[in-house]
Amino acid sequence: MIAHGTPIDWYNFCRGVAEDIVINNSEKIGGIKVTVEIDESKFGKRKYNRGKKVDGVWVFGEVERGSGQCFLVLVPDRSADTLLDIIKEWILPGSIIISDCWKAYDKIEEHNEYIHLKVNHSLNFKDPETGKKNTNPSYFKNFEDDNRTNSSSSSSDEDENRQGSSANEE
Repeated sequence: MIAHGTPIDWYNFCRGVAEDIVINNSEKIGGIKVTVEIDESKFGKRKYNRGKKVDGVWVFGEVERGSGQCFLVLVPDRSADTLLDIIKEWILPGSIIISDCWKAYDKIEEHNEYIHLKVNHSLNFKDPETGKKNTNPSYFKNFEDDNRTNSSSSSSDEDENRQGSSANEE
């Protein structure tokens, strides 16, 4: 007979191993004419699972279409400078970057190293030409489950008004 907590312990252990693999084996993604989707989201906990999220962490993620290579980075904020530094560090020049219309991504266009395309989720969640959905939300959902109660940070009114951008719009 298996003790009541054993399956849960093994499940948590396996998730921890998978998380360590992703964190410790991350490498640059993208490249010439390779599409990379980016998004940021705030993960936190709500009091009694109701109302706006009050505590949480900002996570910036990128996934390469086709290969599925991805990475997630905890970020202190969603400012253009913070996100652009991560993009430069982790996405190879020549990549096609697809993002939502968050204003911080506008700075990508100032750099000739990337082709930047935007998806306006208020108009459509799927690409009207290809019918493909944005890939990022499934990665964020799995990450959110693991990080609901991680470190807390104070958030500005602007951050609270835009909880999670497109990653949470499914």
